[in-house]
Amino acid sequence: MATVNLGRIKPVFRGAYSGSTAYVVDDIVTHGNETYICIQAHGAGTQAVTQTAYWTKLAAKGADGSDGTDVGTTITTQGDILYRDGSGLARLAAGTAGHVLQTGGSGANPSWTAVSSDYVRITTSTISSNVGDVQIDNIFSATYKNYVIIGTNIKGDTQDTSMRFRFLDGSGTQLTGSNYRGHSGGAESAGASGNNTQMSNFDGDDIAQLRPAGNVVDNSRGGFNFVMNIPDPFPNATTQAYGTYGCIRNNGNALSGHFHLYYNSNSASRGVKFDYASGNIASGTIAVYGLKT
Repeated sequence: MATVNLGRIKPVFRGAYSGSTAYVVDDIVTHGNETYICIQAHGAGTQAVTQTAYWTKLAAKGADGSDGTDVGTTITTQGDILYRDGSGLARLAAGTAGHVLQTGGSGANPSWTAVSSDYVRITTSTISSNVGDVQIDNIFSATYKNYVIIGTNIKGDTQDTSMRFRFLDGSGTQLTGSNYRGHSGGAESAGASGNNTQMSNFDGDDIAQLRPAGNVVDNSRGGFNFVMNIPDPFPNATTQAYGTYGCIRNNGNALSGHFHLYYNSNSASRGVKFDYASGNIASGTIAVYGLKT
């Protein structure tokens, strides 16, 4: 049977090129940060790697003469980000917790930045034990045009009472003076008998009422909840508030409604106060959000 010499099955790496070594086809060598493969056998010292009839260049360093970047020495700390700047690979150190990665566009490096929003939570008051009232001061400013206040699961130690509201003036003092005007009202689901409607008006009172009195809230089913909108309270002298509320009564009926009030006097406001007509606020949260123009 005839024997066929197939030659080498794969290339063989021979290390750095040496003039004292003979090479055969498919030998691979390095020389001056470049890599070559032998394409024609030759004896020791007869054909340097620059002889293209015997060698073909496989790879070479960059035209600027620099070696490749060692990524392991570029990014050194947990949280680092690897990116390319104007000349090569670069490190962006870990940013502040909560910040996000922001591109500067074409031709600029990335950076960390705080999340920006036109709808921002300013503060939250959490009630976990009995307090006579909740005052949230220094929340109105020129930064925001409108405000939203959300009350969640507000529970009182006396259930058969209404939640009330006052503005705080420019010094943080409650605005009283019998200048609150408005109304609150709503409807209660009453099963087969239809809906019971409640309405309460106030005109010249020293405090505003968010819902009619006489409705016992079932605290085991979530307490009293409301959403209040306050348009342009700073430095507007006639400050108003409007919104909706909802709760479940102790008879199992759902009670929901609305309110609209304003303070009829030239007094700018910087904060708000909530309380019950009698008893304490026992638990719940009240969050304030600002909405930019």
